[in-house]
Amino acid sequence: MIDYLLNFTDEASAKADPIIGGYWIPPTTLPGGGNAPGGWRGDVAVPNLQMWHPSQDTTKTVDSPFGQHDIIIHQYLPGFYLLIGLAQQDSALDNHKNMELTTLRESGDDYANFVGQIAGRTLTVTSITDGVIATGMVVSGTGVRAGTKITSGGGLSWQVDLNQNVASTNMNGQQTYIIATVYTATELQDLFTQPMFMGANYPYQRTNGKW
Repeated sequence: MIDYLLNFTDEASAKADPIIGGYWIPPTTLPGGGNAPGGWRGDVAVPNLQMWHPSQDTTKTVDSPFGQHDIIIHQYLPGFYLLIGLAQQDSALDNHKNMELTTLRESGDDYANFVGQIAGRTLTVTSITDGVIATGMVVSGTGVRAGTKITSGGGLSWQVDLNQNVASTNMNGQQTYIIATVYTATELQDLFTQPMFMGANYPYQRTNGKW
């Protein structure tokens, strides 16, 4: 899994971008009447992050009943920050002019390569060559319907959401990446190593990028 942090002058600029704009869902008129509000794709995008960098922090000393204390004041960085989290690397985002940094994540349940067949909505696995199969993975392979997702199961027998019949073939499973609102301390420790900056509920650390 990989995160992309992008910085634009404002939200309108992000929506108008030919690549990033694809993650924006415009308002639509419902068939039965009424309107569905637009918004950034909730499965992969988190907008309006407030970001700051330690180099721009200032310290203020305040008095309290327990004596003087220093308070760190953050100066938020200007612009519109958008975080996009994907299961696989995207070359268009890798080379995007507004990309601030990327953070690459790897863990055993993010992907799986295996041999299997599908009868109706039952996926039977013959062998697993790499990774770990998990509920929520999107399955791909010769003859597999696009967007097929594992909904339940375990071991070598799983259920998928799309009815189909696929002969035994090499398949790949990728976990759909939904960004959490708050990362736990354990998750952060696993994900990153060196302090970089923090924003909202997203403590980030440097892996690469221009900071």
